[in-house]
Amino acid sequence: MNVFILILTSAALSVDAFLTLVSGAKAYENFKLFNKVLIAGLFAALHALFAFFGYALSEITIFKTECFEMAECALFMILGIFALFETDEKAVGTDLKTVILAAAATSFDAFLGGITLVPVSPKFYLIFICIFAVCFLFSIGGLMLGCRIKKINGRLMKILSAVIFFALAIKALIA
Repeated sequence: MNVFILILTSAALSVDAFLTLVSGAKAYENFKLFNKVLIAGLFAALHALFAFFGYALSEITIFKTECFEMAECALFMILGIFALFETDEKAVGTDLKTVILAAAATSFDAFLGGITLVPVSPKFYLIFICIFAVCFLFSIGGLMLGCRIKKINGRLMKILSAVIFFALAIKALIA
């Protein structure tokens, strides 16, 4: 087992969660620390679960991954549109459905990453634990950084959020 590759892969898979939470931090600015930790935990748990499912699926079958890349792209496009057209009364990401949609969108690459991690570690629980821990740290970091720069208000923050989501959508198609 190559722990270094596992940690680097976990970090690469967690960048989407970090960027998503930085750009959407305005929605979470009034949340208590406990709720922010729960959001980070949700992102990390979905990343770890998606990676586990990818790992398990790669053990039993071989399939094409293009459909998953298209689904990831579509979810990021939807989030980008939400970010552009949100109203000032309610920030995107404050309801559980939107948080889960964002967490799922950022987790599709973890599913695909899980498929490739079979040669790295024969022990699936190590992959699950490593991805969860690294993504949790990235998610907390993204929330905290986003809350620090929450002073960027209004249209500029909406555009920044949309650009990040659209860039992640394009990355899903070309990576």
